Amino acid sequence: MGDSIAEIVAKLKSQLINLDYDLAHGFKGSVIVKQKREGIALRLTEAEKLLLLEKKEEERQRKLAKEKMIKDFMDKPFVNLSKDKTYFTISVSGMEFLFDSEEEEVKKLSELSNVGGLEIDKDGYLCEDGFHIHTNLRLIWIQRKELSEKLDCDIKDIHAHHIYENKQDNRKKNLEVLHKDEHAKKHGFPTWDALKLSR
Repeated sequence: MGDSIAEIVAKLKSQLINLDYDLAHGFKGSVIVKQKREGIALRLTEAEKLLLLEKKEEERQRKLAKEKMIKDFMDKPFVNLSKDKTYFTISVSGMEFLFDSEEEEVKKLSELSNVGGLEIDKDGYLCEDGFHIHTNLRLIWIQRKELSEKLDCDIKDIHAHHIYENKQDNRKKNLEVLHKDEHAKKHGFPTWDALKLSR
């Protein structure tokens, strides 16, 4: 089995260092050494281009694998929870996040959390790929979309506010859909921009 592109790059760099040493110390045959160095430098440039392409392809494959994993989870039929359980919890980094048990996404999000697909951002919100989960639950997203159309604004300007100030409680009774400036007023600021400047 041949060397990987990364190994070839490392070897070529090592050869260049040795040749640079020879040139710097005035070894005999410096013209030949220079020619050899030029040849290796050219090979290194081409190898580094291939290495960059290889890394981009690896990143693309990782992204496709993650997208497939998420799609597989989301395509699974919803598993009904116990009727006597009115909420469902997802544990991430030792924190328990509450959701309504009838939310179809919850069971799938739970499975996603088991493979490290969920995280908690710096503000304490449960996220997947940087997107807040509570704003993208199906019912909340639909309400945000409807309000954005009513107010003629971007859906990104429509937030889901935690009524009881508990970011871990993502049940519908704790979420209120409203414009970002109205959201800011809930936190004592006149506008969302003013709130952001305070952080």
